[in-house]
Amino acid sequence: MITTEELWLEAQCQVLGSCFLSEDAAKKVVAQTTDNDYRDTQLDVFRTIREMVARDEPISGLGVANRIGPHLFQTIKDMIALTPTAVTVDYYIRYLRQQSQGERLRRIAQKMALADESESRKELMLSWQQVLDESEPVKIKTMEQVLEEFGSFCTREPKYLPWHLPELDRVIFAEPGDFLVIGGYPSSGKSAFALQCADLWAREYKVGFFSLETSTQKLLHRMLANRFSIPLREIKNRAVNSKDWDRLMDGTEEVQNLNLELIEAAGMRVADILAISRQRKFEVVIIDYLQLIRGDGASRYEQVSAISRDLQTMAKTTGITVVALSQLRRNDSGNAAPGMSDLRESGQIEQDADLIALLYKADSKGESQDRILKIAKNKEGECATFRLAFSGDYQRFTLAAPAPQEQPRGRRRSAMETYERGRY
Repeated sequence: MITTEELWLEAQCQVLGSCFLSEDAAKKVVAQTTDNDYRDTQLDVFRTIREMVARDEPISGLGVANRIGPHLFQTIKDMIALTPTAVTVDYYIRYLRQQSQGERLRRIAQKMALADESESRKELMLSWQQVLDESEPVKIKTMEQVLEEFGSFCTREPKYLPWHLPELDRVIFAEPGDFLVIGGYPSSGKSAFALQCADLWAREYKVGFFSLETSTQKLLHRMLANRFSIPLREIKNRAVNSKDWDRLMDGTEEVQNLNLELIEAAGMRVADILAISRQRKFEVVIIDYLQLIRGDGASRYEQVSAISRDLQTMAKTTGITVVALSQLRRNDSGNAAPGMSDLRESGQIEQDADLIALLYKADSKGESQDRILKIAKNKEGECATFRLAFSGDYQRFTLAAPAPQEQPRGRRRSAMETYERGRY
């Protein structure tokens, strides 16, 4: 569709003219258009109409002109003359949104062509994407409509993001568009945990693993150690024995066919991650880790808060499941068990995430390699705590067997009973 400033102005006038012809049309216009769709005098008229609709006041040209100024009465008469009927208001609204979007994109493109710094272009690219994301109309549904959708939902086989520990599948129901956070202290194993997840998810989804501190080769070493049970130290020392090497060679094609891409993302912003994710059509994005993403703000708190909000927006607007690893603050009290408030540098992460899992050592003195995985926030399920065995050699997490003193007397403990909520 051709978009020009003249056509945009005409579309604004037709939409606003409909408001003076029909009360229902005015309500539709207020619900389905925003300030971004108007400019100058038309924006003043729209804002006044919106205020009058909110107060349930009748919409009239005279009433609007009296609020803004008598000089606008002729302009409003021209709007009404340009709009013969309000019956086609739905078409006018769609046309206005198309013209508005086209004009805003054209202006961004002009600024982009004149920008002399790559950082400025990146910011403009983010603005460009935001305009595209705004193009979707507001979704308003009656209870009858959502109940019909629920009926269809109940007839379909449930499909959620799977986990490499079946016990997690019972409490985590992650879907497209969710923003998940896995927090951990340095060296707690959160990168290994995420790689183990990536290996599984890439068999069914297209996964992008954005690493802001680790090279793709090091990530691959960890994955191969996990997948083929080859000690990581042997891979690092180029000392893989012949039996393990044969197993590695036999599985090379399987690894090549994984729908997984590793991205060295040092210095990237959320806008960069979003652009690459759209281009590569990722369905799941893993970020290692959130605090290393470049952000804007007067303080570090503001920067990390903005990064968290942008990642949540990225997930919601694109339908990509975003899994961000996050550093935790060191606990000065000597108690190794963290809470959501320990997410480093911003409380905004706690608000934005659909799920927060905290990974930390079961024994703060380092005598055990076991880890605790605490589901601290779970919008769609239960919060629970799991004890995991971690093998550094194989970069692998498994559900830990309970210690002898934890075993109930007289019967064996089931797999589901190997975790206890709230104990750790």
